[in-house]
Amino acid sequence: MSADALWTFAMACNVYLTFFRQYDAYMLRRLEWKYALLAYGMPFVPAFTYLFVYTEDRGRVYGNSQVQIHHPILLQLEY
Repeated sequence: MSADALWTFAMACNVYLTFFRQYDAYMLRRLEWKYALLAYGMPFVPAFTYLFVYTEDRGRVYGNSQVQIHHPILLQLEY
């Protein structure tokens, strides 16, 4: 997920700010809302946009899904 990578980037920024810019816990806490907006807001924009994308040839971006099971024991089970 891209949010995981963005949270990792935010924590790397925390390390940088702590060691090289002498930020304390209070200053880092004030940045948390910006991290949340970055980590969840950036992936949300294209995900929300794709809800409304439709083409004649391919249809919607989000559509029906199908679970594929490749494990040999699970293939023998009946659901």
